[in-house]
This record gives sequence, structure tokens and C-alpha cells, in this order.
Amino acid sequence: MFLPAVQTGNPFEEAIYFTCSEAPPSEFVGIYTSASSLASKGSFFIQYDTSSHYADWERKQLFQSYENGQFVEQLFPIPPFKVFRFKPATREFSPCLITDMTAMYAKSKDFLKKKYIPAHLKNHFMHKFLQFSVKSLLKLYVERLFFDGYFNLTRARGAPLDIDTFVRAKDGGLCLLEIKEKDISKRDPRGFGMDLRRVESLSILSAAFSAKAFYVVRHVNNQTQRQFVDWRIIDLEQFKSQIAYSPTVEGGTGMRSASSHNPTRVCRFEYFTLLE
Repeated sequence: MFLPAVQTGNPFEEAIYFTCSEAPPSEFVGIYTSASSLASKGSFFIQYDTSSHYADWERKQLFQSYENGQFVEQLFPIPPFKVFRFKPATREFSPCLITDMTAMYAKSKDFLKKKYIPAHLKNHFMHKFLQFSVKSLLKLYVERLFFDGYFNLTRARGAPLDIDTFVRAKDGGLCLLEIKEKDISKRDPRGFGMDLRRVESLSILSAAFSAKAFYVVRHVNNQTQRQFVDWRIIDLEQFKSQIAYSPTVEGGTGMRSASSHNPTRVCRFEYFTLLE
């Protein structure tokens, strides 16, 4: 993930690059060598260890929470972890502290207001999570722990940019995958769209990593039932060529604020290949 240390819509402006993983940082030297060119504030690696039971993890309050006119204690289980800084000149990772990263982000507010979560919504997601293994859920939790905990919204930061997945092609080359869940658009052109700012960011990433980028869609029947239909894929360059003359429309908010502006272009369904 790229995370700017200033409030900006450009994910590469005064940004750090960081990864959270149980794997050793030595496996990521090539990726970090490329990423460093886009991360002027440095590149960091957080290696965590979930081998111990999460009930035994240390608990810390990472930010102040405010609810019903008073501060409430919010403790987060934190697994053992190490932090490393990547040195592009020597292509090495050297140990550092998490505070070497967080110190780059100035405090912008003293606390966060605790949001009310209805019981039915909480139960809905608890039921959905039953299909996943504890290990998968712990991995997801720890990755969000650093982004939402240590780099929480009490700190001034810019628009983040995550890379969904790195994969190796059959010839060994590195590829970038942008993965979304979509249903076919209701208006012409009928197909799958992408936020134009994301298209631009993916193009920059593709060049920096010397990697082909692909748009992968988990095709679902509609926005309400969201029943799985199939997987579809298209090369980013082909996607860009096909949307060159498509009209710009206002896309869905997705993970953005409901008041955000999301200029989007749609590529016709027939240009996506069935991924088997």
C-alpha cells in the first residue's frame, strides 16, 4: 500500500510504501526495489507473527474514542511484529520501529467518534465470517490493524492506494491484478467500469514495476443478491483502449465517501475473457 504523509488525492505524493506479511522481507526485495521509486518518504515492511493464540496477544489503545459525551477505552489485540526499512541503494532491509513510520503523519484530531453499529448488521457479518478460517480472518484483521489502528484517521494522511495482488505469469514475469466484484452496468455500454483515477494509478504502477496489469472481475448477478456468476479478466492496456471513447459517468461509491466524485468509464462485457 502507498500512503501519503500529506492530505492529497495523489497516492504517490510524499508517500510511504508498506506491506504487512508473515513472510520474511527478503522475499520482497525485487518488489521493493521497484516500489521505492514511487515512495519518496521511504519503504517499510511489517512482519507479524500469528503463531501464538490471539487471546494471548498484547492489547493497546491506539487512539482515543469518544462516545455519548465521554472517552471510552478501546483496546486492540496486537500480535508480535517487527518493522524493517528498505534501503534501495543496497537492496537491504534494516530493522526500525513502528514509530519511524507513524511519526511522519501529523496528528490532525485528538479522538475519533465511536460509530453506532446496529446489532443486525454486526450479526450479519459475523454469520458471513463463519465460512472463513480463523487464520484467514486473523490475516485480514492484522492488515487492517496497522492501516486503521496505527495509521488511523486522527492523523493527517492522503488518499491511500493498495495493490490487490501480485502474481507470476507462466513465463515468470510479474503481474498486477486489480480485483473487483461487479454486475453488468444497466446502461450502454453494458459491461464493467473502473474509476479513471484508479486506471491512471494502475498505469503508473505497471510502469514502475515493469509488470503487466490486469483487471479481474468477480461477476455477480446484481447489486442486491450478489450471486456469483463467473470470473472475467482483461489486460489493462486493452481495457484503456476500449474505454477511450466511452462516456464518462459517475461511478458507485464503493469504499469511498457517499459524497465523493468518481468519474468512471465502462468497457463492454464482450471484451472481458472468461477466467477458468
